[in-house]
Amino acid sequence: MTTPAGYTPGRSYKVTLRGNGVGTTITVIADPQGRLHIDVPLGPGNPYQQDTAPGILAGTHVYTTIVGIG
Repeated sequence: MTTPAGYTPGRSYKVTLRGNGVGTTITVIADPQGRLHIDVPLGPGNPYQQDTAPGILAGTHVYTTIVGIG
């Protein structure tokens, strides 16, 4: 994800990622426009297309990742 420009360019920020299967803190440096670029884990993809019979039977699995910037 990319944040809006609102951070000090060149400054480092601690970013905490918490959610299904993830719990870590990383350091990210704001780009020249003051944006942070963060790789957010989204979880594995669903194995079936949602509108097919196997997809309906399997259901949809939802994964959540909470991002904190300090």
